[in-house]
Amino acid sequence: MIMKHTKWILMLMLLQHQLQAQNNYWTQQYGAQSSLLGGAVVAGVRDNSALYYNPAALGFIEHPTLSINANIYQLDYVNLKNGAGNQIDLNSIRPLIYPQLVSGFISFKKVPKLKMAYGLLTRHRNDIKTYAQHKGFYEIIPSSGGLDYYYANINYEINNISQWGGLGISYKISNKVSLGFTQFLNYMHLDDRLSNNTSIDVMESTYYITRVYESSVSVIDAVSMNWKIGAAFDFGKFKMGITGTIPSVDLFGFARLERSLESFNQHVYLDDSLVIGKFPSFIVSEEQRGLNARFRTPGSIALGLELNLPKSGTRIMLTGEYFFPMSEYTVARYDSLTDIRPFGSYQNIAVPDFLVETTFSAGVINVGLGYEQRLHDKWMLCMGVRSDMNNTQDVLTSKPYGTNSINSTFWHYVHFSAGVRYKKGSSDVTFGLNYGLGITNIQRQPFNIAEPQISLYPGFYGNPFISFQGERQETMKANVHSIGIVLGYTYYIKR
Repeated sequence: MIMKHTKWILMLMLLQHQLQAQNNYWTQQYGAQSSLLGGAVVAGVRDNSALYYNPAALGFIEHPTLSINANIYQLDYVNLKNGAGNQIDLNSIRPLIYPQLVSGFISFKKVPKLKMAYGLLTRHRNDIKTYAQHKGFYEIIPSSGGLDYYYANINYEINNISQWGGLGISYKISNKVSLGFTQFLNYMHLDDRLSNNTSIDVMESTYYITRVYESSVSVIDAVSMNWKIGAAFDFGKFKMGITGTIPSVDLFGFARLERSLESFNQHVYLDDSLVIGKFPSFIVSEEQRGLNARFRTPGSIALGLELNLPKSGTRIMLTGEYFFPMSEYTVARYDSLTDIRPFGSYQNIAVPDFLVETTFSAGVINVGLGYEQRLHDKWMLCMGVRSDMNNTQDVLTSKPYGTNSINSTFWHYVHFSAGVRYKKGSSDVTFGLNYGLGITNIQRQPFNIAEPQISLYPGFYGNPFISFQGERQETMKANVHSIGIVLGYTYYIKR
């Protein structure tokens, strides 16, 4: 009988919490011109954004510069159709303002073949906040013999930012070949919060309320470093570049983890011989601050090609980058046991690994295509398109355990960009738009509060747990749009 399996409800909170903070690697681009060219500039970049795209290309830059580039306004709209159950969507609309790249360039008169650049860039930026609720009358508890009143709400939000500070050095071996290297120091901040509340008003001889409440909070700050190496080849009309990014090395990090599971009145349909759940209520709750944390970024390899037609003023560029997978690792954990309350009932009974954060990523490849056309001596048209594949899978169902947090994104992106560049004297101004279209990657719903029932779900090492939600279905569709205004200014320093 399903009722007797309610002992497994605790398993929901014994499962590892999966962190998926940075699912798309090419959402942000760096440098206004490079952004509008779809990031397809590994071969032909000739401004300070080479610090990221290909440090070897710094060797072909002739004049010292200072550059400020920003997404001065970006609006992200997310609609996960059926994300909380059929006919119940998860929606988020968030404005963002952040610097893409603030950078400078240095050349050395005594060593003209040696060039250096420095800069601060926003590597990742996520801000999603969504809420859903549902209520109504359903036949849920068989023993009640009638309709039960059901109420559920879900509140999820994630705020994630990753910033990289870099120092790049390049040496031009000849007029056609240059080599380069960038050292990055990385800071990542993640604030991930989820609450999930389901309750049922049950009518038997008298009304009572049975309720399951789950919540989690993860606040993580981590510092790491990584390196990018590159080679650039300039054959006049044809250019080529190749770069490799070395996986990051952990330096230090701190985490605040909170989790709670509260269940009340489950004794009405529990087997009283069970140790867990034989009392009218139980709570498993823990909060820990100052835990050691780490967050890694994957290695990658990129290849870029560019065709330059000076007579027509046309540049056509292509770049592809493969990001290597990262196997699952622990971001933060609390090693001690967590007590089950009430203490008077559950004396000396505790659960291990209640606060554990893990993450992983699959390998992905992204491709970008850029086009630049000279319109006038001072005006250039820049256009680009790029893919931005999602690096995660459906961790809610594809792993041998579950999770109490949803991914930050469930979609692939295709980005389109266009704008103009105006150069006069010592100043260079770039202005344009970037539009991102989300394409569904994961169809399985993270929640289903539209069809409440006492349901069994696969749990820890195959043991099932009970939920008041319906079975998650393959009906979710991502309707995602992102539009941003890109503005860049570069000042050429006179020698």
